Amino acid sequence: MKFTKMTITGQLDEKGAKQVASRVAWSYVIASVGAAMGGAAALIYAIRWW
Repeated sequence: MKFTKMTITGQLDEKGAKQVASRVAWSYVIASVGAAMGGAAALIYAIRWW
């Protein structure tokens, strides 16, 4: 995992901040999709078991 270069003040430069934001957004999207799939699978399993 590569870390972006930080400026002297400790703030990420614009490019780095955008990169971090997009990475966080993608991990959030993937996590929410995974949770939705898991929930749907559990629901289907519960209905079939019933």
